[in-house]
Amino acid sequence: MATGSDNSTSCAIARLPLELLRQVFFELADQEDQYSLRSCITVSQDWHEVALPVFLRRVVILHHVFKDRFALFGVWLQTHKDMRKNIKVLEFTADIYLDRRNAKRSSHIDVFLDTLKDVLPDLPALDELHLTRAIILAPSTLSSTTPPRPIRALTLHATENPYETGDDDEVVGGYNYGFGLSMFSALSAMLSLVAPDTLVLKGGYTFLSNPPGSFPAPTNMKIRRLDLGEYWLDLPYWRGHLAPGTLEHFTAMWPWRDRNNDRAHQFHALMESVGTAVRSIQLCMYHPEANMVYFMLNPHFNEGEDWGLLGRTLGACTRLRSLALRMPVYALMPGEQADDSDFFFGISFPPQHKKKFYSSVFSAVPRSLRKLKLVLDVETPPCSRANPRLSQSQRITIDALGLEALGEPWVLERFARLERVEVVIPTGPGVVYGCDEVLETKLRRMLGNLSDAGILRIVKVPSGKVEWMMP
Repeated sequence: MATGSDNSTSCAIARLPLELLRQVFFELADQEDQYSLRSCITVSQDWHEVALPVFLRRVVILHHVFKDRFALFGVWLQTHKDMRKNIKVLEFTADIYLDRRNAKRSSHIDVFLDTLKDVLPDLPALDELHLTRAIILAPSTLSSTTPPRPIRALTLHATENPYETGDDDEVVGGYNYGFGLSMFSALSAMLSLVAPDTLVLKGGYTFLSNPPGSFPAPTNMKIRRLDLGEYWLDLPYWRGHLAPGTLEHFTAMWPWRDRNNDRAHQFHALMESVGTAVRSIQLCMYHPEANMVYFMLNPHFNEGEDWGLLGRTLGACTRLRSLALRMPVYALMPGEQADDSDFFFGISFPPQHKKKFYSSVFSAVPRSLRKLKLVLDVETPPCSRANPRLSQSQRITIDALGLEALGEPWVLERFARLERVEVVIPTGPGVVYGCDEVLETKLRRMLGNLSDAGILRIVKVPSGKVEWMMP
């Protein structure tokens, strides 16, 4: 049977009958321990040259308790040499179903670096490699003299600590007590295999002291885009091995759990060391599990030191063009204030505290800034959340933590090249009724100078759909 024609300008996918497509997927499925792609049908040249490459651009290897699917994938590559050149994205995931929305996830997936090292030469077109909740098993033959393979992107999602996540299914700490490399050793081992232009790090964990790494980090790493997530900030690791003048785009979560500011000072030192070429920064300043306690409300917080340190960190990036911050705003009932003694577990918010964040930080941001993005999360005090009167939008007041400072004349004077200010606010289910309208109205009033200059843009996004820096 054939479908379509051999005309090189036609598209076989558009005319593929549903019954034929179902048969193809059935033959590709994992049936009775058959893991090879069997020849199930005779198709036209268009199907071979157009359709199959589309299906094979992304390969996802799911977790299986009793079978090493990665090894089977390596065997398949040896017997299908004409197809392996089409694979551009390879992912290993601890998920056990392709539909990841409702399926319970597995704890981890084992990745043998020896096998991965052998597979990489068989994937000449590979651009991206993703490891999701992966345990990197120590290699026996990995050579540090072999140069890493250049790729476009590497994503490493380390296993997490159940004592921090509350998930007993997670493997403790990623150290796994005798099997698997620690998170930074695993990263070093992966970077000895591949040299990514973009590096995204997720998951991870914290310990009072990190054991020494089994693998040293590669030197002179030329990474243009770096996402450190929440737990991957380690000054000696990054400052000693990132090539100077190569990092251009940086994403991280501000170390809000650090009461002593040690990690925040490491953040500042890192930007002083490698931030000279940084053009864009994304920082998540907000974590709902902390309710801003570690960022603004904890009793050890020092306003001048913390905000000044953040300002100096951004100021070290002298070529900064784009800045994005994820911040909270508070929806309050009449009579409530952000400095009430019963607000947020009895921790006070000093009366003048809330008015200085934006002015303190942005007075140190480089004048080269051209684009500013604020992703705002609406936080509701427990007393207001239980009060039905809050559903009446006309009674809601918004505490935006001093955001009105950005509407003052000095902002446009300092940032003469500012082209756009985008403010993202949540709406729909999950947000107290009426908050988005009240917040939008207040934002336009507070940021009147930016609106008059034609550079203010307010975007409403359904609650839970903000993809950037989701905590």
